[in-house]
Amino acid sequence: MEMTQREKELYEIIREDPMISQNEIAAKMNVTRSAVSVFLNSMTKKGILAGRGYILNEPTYPVVIGPGHVDIRNVSQEGGRASTSFFQAVKSRLNYGGAAKNTCDFLVNFSIQPRAIFIVGNDDLGHSFLDACRRAGLPAETSILLPDSSTAIYIELIDQDHSFVMSSFAADGGEKAVANIAPAHLLPHRSLFYSANMILLHDSLPVDIIRYLRTTYPDKPLFLIGSMSNYTMAQEEVLSAFYGSIMSLSIAASAAWQKPVEEVVDPSVLPDVCTILARKGMRNFFIMADSYTLAYCNGEEIIIHTSDNPVPAVEGNFSHYYSDCRDIASATICYGGINHIPPLQILDYLAAARNLSQSPEFYFVRTPSISALNEVSEMLHPQVKVIPLRKVL
Repeated sequence: MEMTQREKELYEIIREDPMISQNEIAAKMNVTRSAVSVFLNSMTKKGILAGRGYILNEPTYPVVIGPGHVDIRNVSQEGGRASTSFFQAVKSRLNYGGAAKNTCDFLVNFSIQPRAIFIVGNDDLGHSFLDACRRAGLPAETSILLPDSSTAIYIELIDQDHSFVMSSFAADGGEKAVANIAPAHLLPHRSLFYSANMILLHDSLPVDIIRYLRTTYPDKPLFLIGSMSNYTMAQEEVLSAFYGSIMSLSIAASAAWQKPVEEVVDPSVLPDVCTILARKGMRNFFIMADSYTLAYCNGEEIIIHTSDNPVPAVEGNFSHYYSDCRDIASATICYGGINHIPPLQILDYLAAARNLSQSPEFYFVRTPSISALNEVSEMLHPQVKVIPLRKVL
């Protein structure tokens, strides 16, 4: 129901301090106490307030923060390996993506309506990105347009058998410019965080942003979306601030050992990597080790989950494979956390999401549902191994 301008003003005052007295409200609004009483009664009747104590009756939601970019995906016309210098695409599509945007899209598929702060350049692509978000029903008014920056563009080519061929990423105004984001950019959007049940953060965000969110909203769980080794490594001093995360094993190993590990790491190092990350204060983190193996560590034990995968990663190119799975994995873990789903069931969902993400149809059309994850997870028959952390400390 619509609020009057005065009710909107009062709404923000109560949001800032739910225990504020009517006299204090009257002073802030420069009205009489009786006028405040009239406003409060009206807002209660409209269902805006949920009763005494000025409890705001509003839904909770996850907030996703990270750079947005334009994705141009191509399938080569050629049957074998396409030339990287010249190719004829049998199918191409322009999408508005990036880990933050893709994660939001998957959350919507899971019947969760997120809020987002997308970071794009103040250019034509940035404005078209935000327009596309609005058309898709994703609120974009809190996003950040970076002046004197261009929106990042990602171009990818695969063969008709869906083997990765090449990619190019122009990130001048995208993830590189995110380094210039400061807490001051988030201050105008304080009200966005009051009803957040989780805050998902791209690992390219500066450490100062993590500190600000952890200090200002200590009751809001922070979730780290691990996209690249160098970004996650840069978060070392604030790793303990995160309630959870998703990483590939190479990203997790880089964060643990503080040296870049660019490709596939043997899953046998999982206990060592999890132990070091737990010592750094990380909890509730998920790791995609290879095409078959997932892991979860809560700081006390490690669950290693192994299951079949009909489309394993091409040898030597697991980083691309992980990037295809990462965003649906982030949304899946967020869904599990919000709905208090046990970690082992989340691992089943992650394995199902991983398998779905490798199907040819998924390359252009990404509309999986929780029912689809349930259906696939029931066919996995995983092997599960639990290792108490104290045995590997």
